[in-house]
Amino acid sequence: AKNYNKIVFDDSTGFIYTTLLFYGQYPPQIHQQQAAYKQSGLVMALSKDGKYEFRKIDWEHELTNKGTLFITGNDNVPPNIMPLATFSYPTRPVVIYYDRKIAQYPTTEVAYKIFQSGKNK
Repeated sequence: AKNYNKIVFDDSTGFIYTTLLFYGQYPPQIHQQQAAYKQSGLVMALSKDGKYEFRKIDWEHELTNKGTLFITGNDNVPPNIMPLATFSYPTRPVVIYYDRKIAQYPTTEVAYKIFQSGKNK
């Protein structure tokens, strides 16, 4: 994260910013001084905190911004660009019942994809 001027979490991630604050050991004093919020339905949602932004990514205009890391869900990825990294949810079993038999198979879903600005196809 230190190599980037801006880190953008796309709305499609469903990422809860308090996870970043807690696991990133983000100083509460800094968060309270620089956090900016926006109305999101009936609640206020964090829109920016220092170099971290929480909003919809406009791929067409933003991929050329140097020094930006984009974190998105699987539903909002730029076309024809390979992600820098892909993170999945833990593998979970899916149980099906067919012809009076119970079968179980593991499934893994993509949680986040990370893209770096200035990277071409």
